Amino acid sequence: MQLGGNPKRVKLNVDLTEYDNRLTAGQEGITIPNIQLSMWGSMDTFVAVKFDCGVKLDIPINLLDFKGKYINSDKDSEFSDEEIKTITNVIKHIDKKGKFIYLSYEYVRDDKIPSHCGICAIDFRKSANEMLDLFKSLNLPINVVTK
Repeated sequence: MQLGGNPKRVKLNVDLTEYDNRLTAGQEGITIPNIQLSMWGSMDTFVAVKFDCGVKLDIPINLLDFKGKYINSDKDSEFSDEEIKTITNVIKHIDKKGKFIYLSYEYVRDDKIPSHCGICAIDFRKSANEMLDLFKSLNLPINVVTK
């Protein structure tokens, strides 16, 4: 779910006609901040989108093209300088074979709301590695948990 911020123009980069025949690759729409349209909307890897063709659906962020690096912001960094100072409880979850499952962390947003975040799934391994690199550069302790 897109937490706060302004609606953002997006473009669908895959064909999703199996869900709605109007959702062809290239369809454009606008995100709907703070809205969950289905059970998938509660996951931090999905965002609610109202497409220009009339479809409203929670869409995985990696299936959308948008300006900036993060759906919540046009910035190229997910965190403000103040938010970086509050990052705690970084945990890298791996399976018994050492394969990445999930990355979780906590921080206090600029609007003073505590936030527990996570990055999961194969499609988001690159994002998780970027976040881990950031956390390492900040000398934050990273706990590893085997599931």
